[in-house]
Amino acid sequence: MTLEEFRLRGFVDRGRQQRHDKGRLVASQGIQESDDVGDLLRGTAPAQLRFAQRRHRLLQRGILAIVEVWNAVAAYRRIAEAGAKFVSRGDNSGTHQKEMSVWNAAKIKPEGTWYIVTRDFMTASLKRAEAEGAYFMTDSSTWVAEKANVPRLKILFRGDKALVNTYHALAAPEGATPGRATAIKFIESVASPDGQRIVRDFGKDRFGEGLYNDAAYVRKYAD
Repeated sequence: MTLEEFRLRGFVDRGRQQRHDKGRLVASQGIQESDDVGDLLRGTAPAQLRFAQRRHRLLQRGILAIVEVWNAVAAYRRIAEAGAKFVSRGDNSGTHQKEMSVWNAAKIKPEGTWYIVTRDFMTASLKRAEAEGAYFMTDSSTWVAEKANVPRLKILFRGDKALVNTYHALAAPEGATPGRATAIKFIESVASPDGQRIVRDFGKDRFGEGLYNDAAYVRKYAD
């Protein structure tokens, strides 16, 4: 498969991703909680690559001084203390899991009329936040693609390491699957200069900026 075919088949498509056919896994946040990758990750995966990243951002039409806080936990606490409207996807998606991790770190159980659960996809929830004048956490790729459709929303907070969402590509242990060699080639292609260019430039021709950051950017946030 050529690198252009990788692009056409959406190996960096928007949203939470998991692929483990042919002995490979491409996953965003929360792979440790996923039940369907247990067999693939059983044992030590000999090939693992952080190859792309997107960041989460807190949006709103703007009433609280969120821009003055220094981390996501402080921002969430300020929202909860004010009882300001907050839209949550509530669907156990990667973004919802990230949101809940911030509430947990803040030691807050979000509930009440101010906390609006959509159980809907990212774009629909983004539009609900604009309609409600509510706060909402979205990923950077969705924001780049949809910001023209929600002109009353603006970014109030971003940059906290806790809001980073890194994509990994992993191969099953040797002997676990006949497709492992294909998985290794896939990982090598993603890690190559051409593969990283595709990640870095994906969406730029349509939206004016890329939807994802490359591995070089990921390393800035590595533990």
